[in-house]
Amino acid sequence: ALRDLRRGAIRLSCVEGTISGLITPAITEFRRNSKDVKLSVVRAGSTAVMRAVAADEADLGLAFDPPAHRDVAVVAQTPAPLYAVAAPEFDLAEGMWDLSEIAHLPIAIPPDSIYGIRDVIDRAGVALDPALVCDSVYGLVGFAKQGQGISLLPMCCINDEIEAGSLVARPLRNAPLMDATISLV
Repeated sequence: ALRDLRRGAIRLSCVEGTISGLITPAITEFRRNSKDVKLSVVRAGSTAVMRAVAADEADLGLAFDPPAHRDVAVVAQTPAPLYAVAAPEFDLAEGMWDLSEIAHLPIAIPPDSIYGIRDVIDRAGVALDPALVCDSVYGLVGFAKQGQGISLLPMCCINDEIEAGSLVARPLRNAPLMDATISLV
């Protein structure tokens, strides 16, 4: 329905980690044929994205492994597994890791379960003592990029850094981390 939209406004609520890798390219493509449509993008945690869509404060939402909400429909979903992310010099060996194998290393994670990433991490059932708790994906990426330790993030948050060689990503084998998704609601 949005493809043929020529005028009007679209309000989008999304998790921060999708802005650079998913939202910005989608806006660029959408605006090629819909330059008169006004767009509003508001960053929120996954729980807040669901609330915004349910309350009609947003037309669409993009959330990381969102909680179910009776008033919100999932339109599309794609896999978004979490990776152990570190600077190349951090020496995180190749291979697939279990979260328990890296739990003793300095780790950066979001503060609580209003963030979909943290909710997925908590479901893995591994006790962590994070070196950094940060509510910004950019802060989590920066922690890893500066060689301070490991962040746990989906690929959409780190594509540019992986391509530039400033970060490496190692897959995690814990089911909740491997099974995470990004949902358009």
